[in-house]
Amino acid sequence: MKFLILSPRPVAGGAVVLHVLCRELLRLGYDARILYSPNEGRMAGESMASFWKECFFYNLKDFAGCLIYLTSKSLTRGHITIFEKHFHNPVGHYKRCIIPRINKDTIVIYPDIIWGNPLKAKKVVRWLLYFNRFSKDTEAYGANDLFFCYREVFNDYHLNPTGRSLCLQNFDFNVYKQTNFGDRSGCCYIIRKGKNRQDLPEHFDGPIIDSWNERQKVKAFNKYKYCYCYDTQTFYTVVAAACGCIPIVVPEPGKTKENYLGKGELPLGVAYDKTEEEITYAVQTRDRCIQQLKNFDQWNKDAVEAFINICQQYWED
Repeated sequence: MKFLILSPRPVAGGAVVLHVLCRELLRLGYDARILYSPNEGRMAGESMASFWKECFFYNLKDFAGCLIYLTSKSLTRGHITIFEKHFHNPVGHYKRCIIPRINKDTIVIYPDIIWGNPLKAKKVVRWLLYFNRFSKDTEAYGANDLFFCYREVFNDYHLNPTGRSLCLQNFDFNVYKQTNFGDRSGCCYIIRKGKNRQDLPEHFDGPIIDSWNERQKVKAFNKYKYCYCYDTQTFYTVVAAACGCIPIVVPEPGKTKENYLGKGELPLGVAYDKTEEEITYAVQTRDRCIQQLKNFDQWNKDAVEAFINICQQYWED
């Protein structure tokens, strides 16, 4: 049994956890490789020829770029930010491929943004890292695809009625850490997936840090007292908490935090709306949040072992 993971190239939470899965599979002794897809991968209506043309040149260009970076750091160090380092190597060692080789033993893992089966794999895992964008498209998935959700709140119970889940995490304490232990004031904002919300303020009394690189975001989280998040599902709330900032998720009108959490989930270190009760909760649970981050290695190992067992049972010869 071997694994090929199709990953969107932009570095965001989804791309990172796909690399975490590859890394953990390698650690357990499996053949696991990453194939980068152009933009956000194949979408409904895109021709196979167009997809593969872009996919091949995307991986070839990236592979060449990585070789230049790895063999000539002195030429590029001044231009490489923390963000760009994660772009080329987001979670440590993993294997990449330009031309995928698939046989009957290959399990192809598609994230939720991939429509169809561009690799024509016989064994397909669909990993719902966010809400299912193809819920009304009967041609988006295969009848025998195996579904996992990243979190229960993202699950599509029509496709994954038993709620199989695979939640992996990665946190770099060398990058995301508190350096300011003194006084703080003011606030910053994260919009990201909340960009289409109708309740966004006309004016912000602090910077919107969406487009800032990781080093700049960390500086912001160490400068400001609060970070208001209009993206209700961003991992940057946890990053902010680790840096000593108080993250405040702003619920959409008519919704409460229960609308954004799965069964049994505890949003440690995070406030939902700026109430005294929520702020106090975020501050009091910050240490528990950081301790949870430190347990990710064992968490990931256990989660991937369970994932492998399910795959073995599902495609048992």
